[in-house]
Formats: sequence, C-alpha cells, structure tokens
Amino acid sequence: MSNHTATTSSIGKDGHPLSPFLDLSLYKLAVQWAIVKFYPNVDVVWKYTNRSPDFLFNQQAFEYFKKTVEELEQVIITNEEVEYLKRECPYFPQEYLDHLCSFRYDTNALELSFHPVNATPDSATAATLGEIAIIARGSWQATTLFENAILRLLVEAYYRFMVPASHPSDQGQIAYSRAAFCIQHGIHFADFGSRRGRDMNSHKSILEGLQRAQIEFGGRPEMGNFLGSSNVHLSRVVGLKPVGTMPHEWFMGTGALSDNYASSTIIALTQWIECYGEWFSHSQMIGLALPDTFGSTLFLDRFSEKYTPSDPASALHGKCFSQIFTGLRIDSANPKDFIEAAAKVYACSGSTGGIDAGRAPTLMFSDSMNPTLSVEYNLIAQAAGFHAVFSMGRSLWSDFEHPDISPSIVFKLQKVAGRGAIKISDVAGKAVGDPEALEKFAKLSPAGTGLRFHS
Repeated sequence: MSNHTATTSSIGKDGHPLSPFLDLSLYKLAVQWAIVKFYPNVDVVWKYTNRSPDFLFNQQAFEYFKKTVEELEQVIITNEEVEYLKRECPYFPQEYLDHLCSFRYDTNALELSFHPVNATPDSATAATLGEIAIIARGSWQATTLFENAILRLLVEAYYRFMVPASHPSDQGQIAYSRAAFCIQHGIHFADFGSRRGRDMNSHKSILEGLQRAQIEFGGRPEMGNFLGSSNVHLSRVVGLKPVGTMPHEWFMGTGALSDNYASSTIIALTQWIECYGEWFSHSQMIGLALPDTFGSTLFLDRFSEKYTPSDPASALHGKCFSQIFTGLRIDSANPKDFIEAAAKVYACSGSTGGIDAGRAPTLMFSDSMNPTLSVEYNLIAQAAGFHAVFSMGRSLWSDFEHPDISPSIVFKLQKVAGRGAIKISDVAGKAVGDPEALEKFAKLSPAGTGLRFHS
C-alpha cells in the first residue's frame, strides 16, 4: 500500500474536521478508474449549471463555500478507506487504489465567482443575493472528483446560511417507515441521495432507518430489499454495500472525443466492459448501462450490437451488449414507454440480461422515484419480464420544518480535448453542455433521438 495515506480523517486549518475522502458517490470512483485506464492525459472543462431560480447565495455563504472548497486540498484517502475499497469493491484493481493514495485535489483548477442578482457589483451589500459561477479546467482524471464535492459543498453552504434553522423530523423513523413499506411491497431499492443531503448526520440517520427496516423485513423471497447506498463513506460507517452505476459523464466524454454519438456509444460500452465486465455478475449495478445521454432511441439501437473484445479469446466474444450488461437504468424517459422499448430490444437480441444465463434483465428506475411510484412501476416491469430496482434520493429528504428545496444543480463536462461535451436526456429542456455542440446535435437530429414522452 502507498505510504501517502493517512490513518485517520484530517483536521482542517481552522480546527474543524474535514470531509472524509470517500464522501463521494460510488459512480465517481468507478468513472475515474475508467478515465485513468483509457484517457489519463485528456484535458477537460467543467461548468456549474443552476436550474433552480431560488437557489441563490449571499456574500457570506459564498465566502464560506470558497473556504470549504480550498480545504479539499487537505483531503486525502486513509489506510482504512483503502482497505474498505479492497474488501467491498473488488472490481477496483490495485493500480487504481495506488492512484487514489497519491491523488490530491488541486483547487487551482477552479474558477469561483459571485454574481449579484438585480444589483451591480458596486452596489451589492452583504445581504445581496447572487448566483455562483464555477468552472474547472484540467485533466479529466484529476478534475472528475470535483463534481460530487462541489455540489455537496454548495448545498451545505446554502442550508447553513440561506435557510432558517431547521428542526428535522425524526428522519431515521420516517426512512424506516418508508423502507418497511417498500420491502413489504416487494420493492428492491437503494439510496442515491448523496448530492441532496443537508448534512452528513441527517443522511446517516436516514441510512440507519433504512438498514433497520431491512434487518426486520428484508432477506425473504417474497419481500423486497434495501440494497445499499451510493455514498461510499456512509456505507462504510453504517455497514452497507456501496452501490453505483455508470454515469452520464462517461458517455459525454467519449462522445465529445469521437464526435460521433452512435459510434461513441459502442466505444463507451466496450471500454466499460474492459474495466468491469468480469465483475458484472458479482456487482449487478456496476453492470447497468445508462441509455439517455444522447437520447435512449440512439442508445437502444446500439445496445443490440455485438461486443468486440480486445482479447479474441474472451468468453464474451460474439455476445450482444444487451447480453453482457446486467440491465439498464431509466433516468429520464417515461418509464412505461421505456419498458416497452427495452422489451423489444431484448426480444430481438434474444438476451437474458447478463452473464448469468436465465437471469431477467434489470431495470433501475432513478428519475424522481418514491415508494408509491415504485410499486406501480415494479408491477409493470415484472409483467414485461424485467427485474426492477429503484434508486431514491429526494423522497427521503423532504421532512424538515423548512422543506428541502431539492435544487436542480449540475456540474457537468463542457469541453473534452477542446471539443464540446453534451447531455441530451429524454426530457425536453434538460439538455446541458457546450452550446455549439448542442446546436450541432439538434441540426443532425432534428426529430430528436430520445424517448421524449415528457413535456
């Protein structure tokens, strides 16, 4: 093991504890290893986008945010965290663990600025509200972890300074009740709430409530199960399985590099298999493909094509992508319509949905899911021959005296090797990325490529 790691969490310069290194969603680590493996020297630009008009800050909140961002340079992975990843995430090779041991956030890559709303910089006061602008520039592998950190620190600063002191309801008990409902209705679900949490203590309380329901009701054939959390640190603390899928970022980056979204989808799927394919049957969620980056129709047309391994002797040679990946994650399409479209793809390819013959393909529903919707979509998915799982975040964070605003904020790739990066999705109005690349995509695909059934 590298001798660069610390044995315990560090303390900040002003004496308060720093966030643990693993206070990240698992997908960030998964995509970073793929980037290190295939694109270690590619430079990128990231940009923060706020779609919530009320998600504004005053100068004090902005200064606090800047300070916490600067402290990221002091955050390093500990020996205990490395050992945890070895044990719980065996798909990460030693080469990547060594990379994490030497990894340091470089905040010189960031440009942070405050822009008053309805006021000039000269007339702004300490109480003047404004937008925060954030740009990151640097190598893809060195900047990718900023995504989670930036969004988490923004939300923390907002609730510390911009929202009246809130007395939470018994979050743990509420989470327990909702989890019990899901499990007793046969729902398999995971917590994907890392980017929305007001603070780590609230998130920990929620996870403990979910875990308690799993212990009492889960683990039986007729019941559902709480499958784990996307937050790696809290999974370690509470004793859960960290879970995650491939992210939009992977398709955005490879798409920008190839400048051909159909062929880049093949590249992205192929390289993900080269990283994690042998582990798909061990860690089902790492084998879930994400179809909506450039529209699900474009993706599904590629998903039935055959995988060409770098090793001709591979046991996966000649298999379709739909036969190798364990399933699909529905993040923006109308679920009912997507189920129908996906069923046609699997029927045409003769896929059984994964390496394990006979296992039904998995569909993960991750777009604004709640316990009630999960029951409805679970029945529809099962009737179509799928195994359904659900990721929930926002529905677990709504029971405070001052309700959670669930800000629509993203920190996404804008440029990759100087080329525009975009995410289209299956929902009109949610496209994000480089403006010129978005315009070019619209001209090439005037009718759209997604399952755009939402208005």
